Amino acid sequence: MIKPIAIVGGGFSGLLLASVLGDEVVVFEEHDKVGRPPHCTGLVSLRTFRSISRLTGIGSEVIEGYFNELMIKPLSVDDYVVLKLSEPVVKLDRVRIEELLANIATSKGALIKVNHVVTKVSPDGTVLVKNQVGRFSTVFIAEGSSLRLCKFLNLCGKVIEKLVGAQYLLKCYKCPDEGIYVLTSSKLTKFFGWLISYDKKLLLGLITRKDPSIKLKYLLKMAVKEFNLNIKEVIKVFGGPIVIGYPRLVPYLGNVFAIGDAALMVKPISGGGLYGAVRQVMAISKSFNPPKDLSKSKYLRLMLTTVLNIYSQIKLLRLILSTYGTYDSLIRSLIRSGIKDVKVIDYDNHLLNVLTNLVKLLT
Repeated sequence: MIKPIAIVGGGFSGLLLASVLGDEVVVFEEHDKVGRPPHCTGLVSLRTFRSISRLTGIGSEVIEGYFNELMIKPLSVDDYVVLKLSEPVVKLDRVRIEELLANIATSKGALIKVNHVVTKVSPDGTVLVKNQVGRFSTVFIAEGSSLRLCKFLNLCGKVIEKLVGAQYLLKCYKCPDEGIYVLTSSKLTKFFGWLISYDKKLLLGLITRKDPSIKLKYLLKMAVKEFNLNIKEVIKVFGGPIVIGYPRLVPYLGNVFAIGDAALMVKPISGGGLYGAVRQVMAISKSFNPPKDLSKSKYLRLMLTTVLNIYSQIKLLRLILSTYGTYDSLIRSLIRSGIKDVKVIDYDNHLLNVLTNLVKLLT
């Protein structure tokens, strides 16, 4: 049976949408498994996770940890700036949740084709894959941050920064107390690292413009020293590209629609894309009457606040970095000013209120 809807990409965004649309869908995934390659930390607010649960029925079996605060620490400085969260942040097992999403999608009748590289998508819904042409009523591009197809169709908005994320997953004999530690350093230029301690494991990572392996080794060396770590083994090293930019209000051309990272629905500070993808899939589920009728005006109403938040965060981020140069300089200024505790932070707004408050405190 020919499916009327194509989803290009079997990562989180594509699988979440496929699990909602079900029988109408065929998913084309270029790798031999969905959810590859793994590169995401998997942090979302508890509120966003509940939205995932309502959409799919997935429960707490995919949650690896709950966290009530973020501790920001400049390397080689004893003090922290503590950000108290208005609700917990949860760390998701990205491999497990994508396996479950794939199972839910196929149980509803969706067809997932791995090792299928889509080389071209046309606005009329024509898809070229393995030198064969398919025609669909609607095509959703969920290709992640490669933007190969979305750039050609001008669906992804304005790209302003191309970054790389890299992470170690470590098993330790001795770990810090469970928590999320954001690490700043003058050597990490305009970006930062993080250390997440949970279940006797550590996730150590960073975002940078270039040379991620060199900077990740530096971060590991400093983290061992700062936290007195005793590492048992490196379980895996993983990472991938991150693209930051201004998303289009309606990422739609003809019968083709971009979702997730492919639509630049990415938090501009950390590069996290799960929240934006969930918001998009929720909006699509409420404004799309398969296989073809997508109400652009209804989608826009549902997504306007999220898109405007991304715009505001990018502008504020640029202002802060133009003033302080690095996150490290900003956090050290806070510590020198005696500001070590910022309360009631909404993680879903990607710390927009944190940055706003910090600017007010320092001016």
